[in-house]
Amino acid sequence: MDSNQYSGNLARADHEIYCNQLLTKKRGLPLWVPGPGRRLPIEYRRLGISIGDVGIITSTGEFDFLFNIFQPADNPINRGGVPEGFVPLSFDGLADEILENNVYGPGSYLASSSVRKTNDDWLTKILSYFFGHRFESTEQEAAILIMPDGSTSQDLRNTRGIRETISRKAQGWYTYARQTRGRADANNGHIRVVVGVDKVSSWGMATSASNTGQTASFVFKRDWSHFYRWDCIGGNGRAGPNQSEISDLINTNASPQNQCVFLRTINFTLSGEMWNNLPSEVVEQVHQGSSHFGDPERPNNQRESKGQSSSDRDTSSSHQSGSIPESHCTQSVQFDPVELEVSRLTLLITRPSM
Repeated sequence: MDSNQYSGNLARADHEIYCNQLLTKKRGLPLWVPGPGRRLPIEYRRLGISIGDVGIITSTGEFDFLFNIFQPADNPINRGGVPEGFVPLSFDGLADEILENNVYGPGSYLASSSVRKTNDDWLTKILSYFFGHRFESTEQEAAILIMPDGSTSQDLRNTRGIRETISRKAQGWYTYARQTRGRADANNGHIRVVVGVDKVSSWGMATSASNTGQTASFVFKRDWSHFYRWDCIGGNGRAGPNQSEISDLINTNASPQNQCVFLRTINFTLSGEMWNNLPSEVVEQVHQGSSHFGDPERPNNQRESKGQSSSDRDTSSSHQSGSIPESHCTQSVQFDPVELEVSRLTLLITRPSM
C-alpha cells in the first residue's frame, strides 16, 4: 500500500493528521515535536515548555520559544532576548494557582476513534509489556499517542495578570518577534502565551493515511537497548526523546519530564488599527502563503480598515486551509482592541481608557 496516497489524492503530512486527530481529545494543541530545541539554553531544556512561555506554533507542529513573561531579562531562559521595555510579570502567589495532576498513568494512550487496541484483555496487557502494544485502524486517517511512563498536567487557573499584560504589550511583542527575532512569517494571531501543559518523559506517536477499508497496524514496544520503537504496516511511527536530546539532562538515571505532548495557550489578535500601526518594515515582510497550527481564518497579511472595530469581526476560532483548528465554544466579552482565545474561551481585551 502506498501510505502517501488515499482516494487518489495526496495525503496530508503526518504532523497534520496527528494534530487533527488528537485535537478531538480536548487536551489542547497536540505537538508533533514535543521536546525543546537542542540549541535552547540548558536551563530551558531541563523543564521544556512551561507556563508563561511566549512563542509561536510552527507549521510542522513545534513550539518556537521567544521568551518567558515570568522570568527576568537576565535569566538564562531568556538568553535569546526580550521585547523592548520588558518587565517580568510577578509569579508571587501564582504557584498555588497551578492545578497539577497525573492525568494518564504509565502505558496510557490516546488515539483516533477508529483505532482498536488488539491486545486489551488482562492477559495480553501483561504480555504487552514484553511483546508491545498492538493497534489497528481501517479509516483513511488515524493517529496514536502512547505515554509509556504516564504524564503530568499543569494549568494556571489565575490568568488575569497575563491577560492584562497582553492588553498592554501585544503590539510590542509582534514588533519584537518579527523585527528583532526575524519571525517574518508571524502573522496576526500567531503569538501565544502558554497557560497549560501535559508533559511526559517518553512518548510514541504514529499516524496512517490509507484507502478506506485497508488495515493499518502498529506495534509499540521496547527494544533490547531499553528504547521504544514502532513496527508499522500502512503507517508511520516515531518514539522519543532520542538519547542524544537528553543525555546532558539526565540526573540519577531518571529522564526529565520535559516533553510537552499537549499545549494550552492564550491566543491574541491585534485589532486592525493596532496591526496597521506596526512598523511598516515589520508588516510588509510577511511571507505569502505561510501557515501555522491554529491560525485564525484570515488571509495572510490581511488588514482590517482603520475604521473597523473589533465588534465588527467574527470572534469565533477558525483556521486557514492546511492549518490546525482549535475546537472550542465561543463566548465573547467585548473590549477593544486585543482579541484573546483562552483555550475554549474567546475574549476581547483592551487598554484602559485614558
